[in-house]
Amino acid sequence: MAGFQLPRGLLTPRHAARIILTAKPGATDNNDGYVRYTAQASGMNGYPGETYVALNDGPALGLTQAEHRTGIAPDQPDSSVVLGNQDNRTADRTLLTIFTSRVTRLGMPVPSNCESTNALTGCTFLCVPDEQTTPGSHRTLPLKFRTKDMALFDRVDYSAQPYSEQALAEARASRASTPGTGPELNLTPAAAPSDELQPYRSFTVKTVNQADYRLTASTVSGAAGGTVPVTVTVHNASPAWVASLSAGEPAATVDIDIPVGTSVAAAPDSCWSQSETRYRCNTPTYLTESGKPAAHTSPFTLHIDEVIPNATSRAVLYNDAYKPPVRTFDPDLTNNTATLTVIPSTS
Repeated sequence: MAGFQLPRGLLTPRHAARIILTAKPGATDNNDGYVRYTAQASGMNGYPGETYVALNDGPALGLTQAEHRTGIAPDQPDSSVVLGNQDNRTADRTLLTIFTSRVTRLGMPVPSNCESTNALTGCTFLCVPDEQTTPGSHRTLPLKFRTKDMALFDRVDYSAQPYSEQALAEARASRASTPGTGPELNLTPAAAPSDELQPYRSFTVKTVNQADYRLTASTVSGAAGGTVPVTVTVHNASPAWVASLSAGEPAATVDIDIPVGTSVAAAPDSCWSQSETRYRCNTPTYLTESGKPAAHTSPFTLHIDEVIPNATSRAVLYNDAYKPPVRTFDPDLTNNTATLTVIPSTS
């Protein structure tokens, strides 16, 4: 086991233990294995990690890191990155995969050597530039993006690998795509960058915008011994969509108190009990700015144990959940509370 010591003082995300691996003489192509590691500092142990390593006799393409964008108004950020070949064989063609989240798009017509596939959360572009990338050479990949008025927390992912028909088929994953009709995406010679090259990259686009969450809850009636369906719904009244595309956290979390005199007979899978009288519910990782996915409903079935006239309880949106918390982008927190009411009936 090898040990490494990082510089003393405050650690930042830029501190790293750099390990250089070389293949042994006589090692054959496709030999592989794992480098496993953990860390210790101030009596604490870091969670173990591992990196898969494989020997490959061929081109090894990598990309520089585009700048993360923060605090911008909806506009068109340009992000040119550099593609390089770090191995011993020429890449005759390159397969570029680019994902732009829902309200981030290419800031130009889709090139004719690209194809696109749309999904609810974003668009995937597969591009095949014809320029060769020889060992040690570098080329500029001009990326232009446009954020729409509904942007808030968005991201762009981009990766490169040597082109092959098999690689393209795997990237398509049997999804239908639309060919581009714009000018071809061309790679131009570039100077060697100072940045490290990696085959997969992503950058975030955080936009100055708002998303108005609103909470509603049912008013129902029922008799003692019976059951009633109730719902609590989180609505995104726009203008921005909200998505946790990097952390994978829920777009919203709601604490729901159960009305006195009732008990939960059935609860949705996205909710869990915190006590006999309180449940916490999560939405999916995104709430769109419009349409059906702009709202998420948590349906419960309550059993009426005893009749208590006009029994009420509160459902409250957790405004301080996650980073950044809801209160940083929601312009009106007063509508993030709703009342659940059970009215007695004699039938």
